[in-house]
Amino acid sequence: YQGIPTGAAYGFLRTLRAALEDTKATACWVAWDGGRSEFRTRLWPEYKAKRRERGADDGLREARAEVRGQMDWLNAVLPCFGVGTAICRGWEADDILAMWVVDGRMASASQETIILTGDRDLWQLVRERVSVRMPDGEDVSVATFAKATGFEKPSHWFWFRVLTGDFSDGIPGVGGIGPKRGRELIAKGFPDRSVMPQEWWDARNGLVKRNQVLMDLHAAGKRLLASGLAFLEEQQPMQDPGEGLAMARQALATAGMASLAAKWSEWAEPFRRLIG
Repeated sequence: YQGIPTGAAYGFLRTLRAALEDTKATACWVAWDGGRSEFRTRLWPEYKAKRRERGADDGLREARAEVRGQMDWLNAVLPCFGVGTAICRGWEADDILAMWVVDGRMASASQETIILTGDRDLWQLVRERVSVRMPDGEDVSVATFAKATGFEKPSHWFWFRVLTGDFSDGIPGVGGIGPKRGRELIAKGFPDRSVMPQEWWDARNGLVKRNQVLMDLHAAGKRLLASGLAFLEEQQPMQDPGEGLAMARQALATAGMASLAAKWSEWAEPFRRLIG
C-alpha cells in the first residue's frame, strides 16, 4: 500500500483473526523469536547454520528485513487489538511458549490452551488442557497424540527427535539412526540404558546429551523462567476495548495500511471479543 510492504502483516492478521474466530479464544499472546539462541549456538555452532547461510544472500536478506519491519510494527500494535506479545533477546519463541507452559500461564486447570504453530518441536509441550494446532487445522492433544504422531506420549516424541535429529535446525542424529530405527528404540524403552549395549552408550552418550540440551523445550523454559525475566520485553494487551480498537485502527492507517483500516468492520469482531 503506497509503496509500504504490508503482505506479511496482512497475512498474519488474517491468520490470527481466523484462529480467534475458530477457537472463540478469550485471551491471546504472541511469542516472537529474539534472535539466535545463544546457549544453543555455544553448545553446537552449527545450530541453524544452514538458515544463516541462506540468509547471507543479498536478496533474501533484503526480503527478511522487509518482513522484520512489519513484525516490529505488529509487535507494537497487537496489544491494541487485545493481543499480548513477548520477545526475549537471545531466546526463541519456542522457549517463551515453553516457559509459559512451565509456569502455568498455558497450563491452567481452569481453561483450555491451544498453541498455534507449524513447528512440530512444540508437540513435546502437549499435556492435559494444552494442545498444539497445526496450520492444516490438525489438533495434537493428549487424546489424539498417538494417532497424530505414532507415539503414546510427548516424551516419546522428544526422545525420537533426539535420536534422529532435526535437519531444519541443523541438528544431526546420534549416528546412523533413521526414523524406522528410532521408532524401534523408543518402543524398546529408550532412553532406558538397559535397552542398548554399553558400547553403544560409550560411542553416542555425548551426542545424546548434546541433542537433549538443544531440543528440550521444557528445560529451556525452566532456564528462561529462572533467569528472572529482567530482559523479557512484554507488551500487555489493552483492557479498554473502545480505546484499544480505536488505537489499532489509527495505527493501521498511520502505518500506511489504510486498506486494512478501511475494512475495520470486517476485522474488528474477533479482536473486540478479547478485550470486550
